[in-house]
Amino acid sequence: DSAIEAASGLGLARMLLVSRLNLAAMLMNMRRFGEARDVIGLVEQDTAVVHMGPGLGAALLTLRGMSELFEEDGERDRHTRLRAAESLFRQAMETDPAADATSLVENSYYLACCLVEQGRVEEAGLVLDNADRALSDALSSIRSNIYRDSILETPPVRRFVEMRRRIGGCP
Repeated sequence: DSAIEAASGLGLARMLLVSRLNLAAMLMNMRRFGEARDVIGLVEQDTAVVHMGPGLGAALLTLRGMSELFEEDGERDRHTRLRAAESLFRQAMETDPAADATSLVENSYYLACCLVEQGRVEEAGLVLDNADRALSDALSSIRSNIYRDSILETPPVRRFVEMRRRIGGCP
């Protein structure tokens, strides 16, 4: 009985973490970065964080990186925030090496944004090249044209393709 109760409690805690991560992502999309950072803080304080696994851990790191990249709080200089964001996006990619191609593309896009803003355009191009190869491999394994096209139309992939065109290397 206690094992079932413990598993149920962990399941509920995981659902709460996922809900909070989704809320933080929505707030980011609404450009309400301070509120998103507050929600991220709640996630980081939750004791269930240690049980959330690499996928959710990577999602948390991505959101923290986005907060660093986009927040204009004035407490720290822009260079410091860019370096912090760069580190968080790299950690997110390392935390979940089995992440799907769209997660890799999203983190690579944000990492490249950090690098470009720091004047490291060539390095950003290499990051995008690696993600492009992973995306191409993933897309080539999908038999359905409709599904493959729908992935290409997701906002993270569209932003990624646009950045590739801007800095070169994309046909």
